[in-house]
Amino acid sequence: MQLNSDLPIYTEAYQYSKREEDDFHSHEFFEIGITLEGEVLHQTVDDQQLLTRGHVYLIPIGQSHSVCVPTFWHVQNIYFLPRLIFQSMNITCSPNPLFNHFLLKLIQKDFKSVHHLTLSHEQVMTIEQLITAYEKINLSNKQLLDNYRTNCLLNMLMILCEVYYTQYPSELLI
Repeated sequence: MQLNSDLPIYTEAYQYSKREEDDFHSHEFFEIGITLEGEVLHQTVDDQQLLTRGHVYLIPIGQSHSVCVPTFWHVQNIYFLPRLIFQSMNITCSPNPLFNHFLLKLIQKDFKSVHHLTLSHEQVMTIEQLITAYEKINLSNKQLLDNYRTNCLLNMLMILCEVYYTQYPSELLI
């Protein structure tokens, strides 16, 4: 299921239930993959990692990668164009400066390599609850519904922002 928002960001879930492998490919958007169940061998030109529940990959625009699914994998992907989302957010809301810094970090030209994060059990559960909240909400006013759904996606990114700076503290400029 693809979940859209007012901002240039969307998310969709994939479930692979058999041995599957894809070819190396790249994207014209930033991709974040959150493993919710199963496992996958995530490969880049320079590295390969076995990802299980709670593992996250951040794939910059143009970075080649592939996956090899041994038996089953459930991933929640988030796609966006960092520069557009950053510009849209500056117009529509004033987010936390740390979150702004995170989005700016994703835009920077030196953010070309793949980054891997590990979420805690509680963080994975919170992201799953946000996905469920996004899917289950039924508001009659379309503008309220769009704002609610956008905030669900932004809250997922805020969790990833927290994890990123916890796991890469040297990246934080004070």
